[in-house]
Amino acid sequence: GRTYRLLNVASHMWSYPFGGMGADVPYAHNLWFDCARVAGLFPFMLLIVLSFKYIQALFNIINNNIIDLILRYTFWFLSLAMLMVFLSEPVLEGIPMIFEFFCFLLGVIMYYAQCLERRNWNFVMM
Repeated sequence: GRTYRLLNVASHMWSYPFGGMGADVPYAHNLWFDCARVAGLFPFMLLIVLSFKYIQALFNIINNNIIDLILRYTFWFLSLAMLMVFLSEPVLEGIPMIFEFFCFLLGVIMYYAQCLERRNWNFVMM
């Protein structure tokens, strides 16, 4: 079921570079491939770059001992839970609130990562 849908979207992705696969190709049950199915290749690539930046900032925070351990675990478990949902559900069209929460958490994590880069310990240690 889901593997077939994912491969179906992946094979049609190049035929529809601007998205709009519609009812011809059902949900891929994957955030990134559903983005390609609906919006096209350019937003798909942007979402992949955004995801890698998120993972990079998350690992910078998790591996830094200055930030409280509970906060690091919270970031880790929220990110892991969202990843599991992103890999199994049609988030953009089915549950957009989870993607909105991902964008919010991305902003928080990127801000913490910037504070660590600038050595702004006052905010990080709160």
